[in-house]
Amino acid sequence: MMIHLINIAQAAEEANHNQSLTQVLGIDWKLFLAQLINFGLVLFVLWKWVYKPLVKTLNERSKKIEKGLKEAKEIEERLMATKEQQEELLTEARTEAAVILERAEKEAGENKSKMIQEAEERINKQLEMARQRLAEDKDKIAKEIKTEVAELVGQALQKIIPEQLGEKADKKIIKRILDQNES
Repeated sequence: MMIHLINIAQAAEEANHNQSLTQVLGIDWKLFLAQLINFGLVLFVLWKWVYKPLVKTLNERSKKIEKGLKEAKEIEERLMATKEQQEELLTEARTEAAVILERAEKEAGENKSKMIQEAEERINKQLEMARQRLAEDKDKIAKEIKTEVAELVGQALQKIIPEQLGEKADKKIIKRILDQNES
């Protein structure tokens, strides 16, 4: 078998020396040139009406996709910034609300203390006025009692002492008796 392969290789080498490369390959120059021109025309047509519009469409799509991605990224950044602002506003509002609540509680406490103090003052004034009225009423009643007692003493004296000493003398005696009763 090895001998057989060597014989074939020697026959091919002898055939190569006698024939040209185109004959060995079996190429027909006229047919090859026509196929080359046809290939060039097909290539030109594909280049002009298929490849260029296809590349142009792909480039436009790529640009649209890039633009969409940039816009999406910008929207995402704006959304993040908006969230941050929202958090800041919420934090600020909470702080402000706490301050307002604290101030309201403080004012309520002050108002409560003030109202209690005013109520106490009004009650004290009313008590003082009631005490004064009571003292006045007491003095008035005491004077009325003294007057009635003086009249009763005067009437009793008239019944006990038939003769009158005189109005001035009666009044002095009555006054002296009342003063002794008071002490």
